Amino acid sequence: MNNKTYLTKLEKCLSGLDKPSKQDILQEIKSYTNDSDSPLIDRFGSPEELAKQYLDGVITAPKISKKIFNITKKLIIVMSLAFTALLLTVGIAAWYIAKDKFNYADINAKQLDTSSVVWKSIAAPSELNIHINHAKAVLYWHDKDTVTYQCSREKNQRIDSNVLKIHSDNCFLFVPKQTKSININAAKVVLVEPESSLDIKIDKTNLKIAENEKFYNYDITGERYKVSKNLRQSETAEITLSIEAFKATVEEYEY
Repeated sequence: MNNKTYLTKLEKCLSGLDKPSKQDILQEIKSYTNDSDSPLIDRFGSPEELAKQYLDGVITAPKISKKIFNITKKLIIVMSLAFTALLLTVGIAAWYIAKDKFNYADINAKQLDTSSVVWKSIAAPSELNIHINHAKAVLYWHDKDTVTYQCSREKNQRIDSNVLKIHSDNCFLFVPKQTKSININAAKVVLVEPESSLDIKIDKTNLKIAENEKFYNYDITGERYKVSKNLRQSETAEITLSIEAFKATVEEYEY
């Protein structure tokens, strides 16, 4: 007896059941033909015997439990996809939030037009030292004897005893070539094309260098620090960046 004939006879033998129950049973038995090529009669016995078990209540239509299983399975899949989509959305949002407002390495960016009223200037000493503490800063170099800056906090910067201090702020600065040292603590700083040799101390800091295809002689010492292998290092470079690092990272800037 082939499976089609088996199912036809089983349907007739289940005539005492209501139509929904009968369809559930037939659908359940038919599903086994998808999993195996063996005849249904070998698996369940004669259609009369199988129908009698359902009619006598010896077994119940397993389709209900299978439906529940299938619904649960589909629900889990949907929830997994939704959770994955949520993680992806959060990740993209975090990436956009963390992304720089513009390419800091582009010294011709319109955001760096210092003729704008949002930029301020102060005279710089012959040897300038910069201290950056718990702040974010992007430093550029220019040929003027001034520090031209734009900070998120509306306050005037001051230079005391040859030291410019940036604390708990977010600043863009054009500094003169006579800048000699930069001390950075717990901050995120980008140096864009440094144009003079510098002594740099960094503590718990992420320091990025926008080299713009230039080579620098990096002399880095300290403890528990990480240095990117992608920095353009050359011992014969004209400019030396002497960096003393502690619990800090030094890497190339990427937009």
